Amino acid sequence: MEKFCCEDLLYVITNPRTSISYDPIDRRFCIEGDQGLKIDYCPWCAKKLPKDLREEWFETLEREYGIETDVGEARDRTDIPQEFWSDEWWKKRGV
Repeated sequence: MEKFCCEDLLYVITNPRTSISYDPIDRRFCIEGDQGLKIDYCPWCAKKLPKDLREEWFETLEREYGIETDVGEARDRTDIPQEFWSDEWWKKRGV
């Protein structure tokens, strides 16, 4: 588990009954709902959250593997290396 800015945020993102989520694949914090509103600051301690890596995910796939994809089709592709379905890809590259 990642180290987060405060215990309140850690509690909320690990509790399935709350509406804030964390996706380790692209390091995004979101308020759940129809649009999945991304948040950049912790609602409890106001610390700036780490930069999300959504664009880098796609850019790294294209640069290193020649894979061009978009959000709509990515989950259905079988040619995306397994490391890209966890936080392994960005930790391995020191992003």
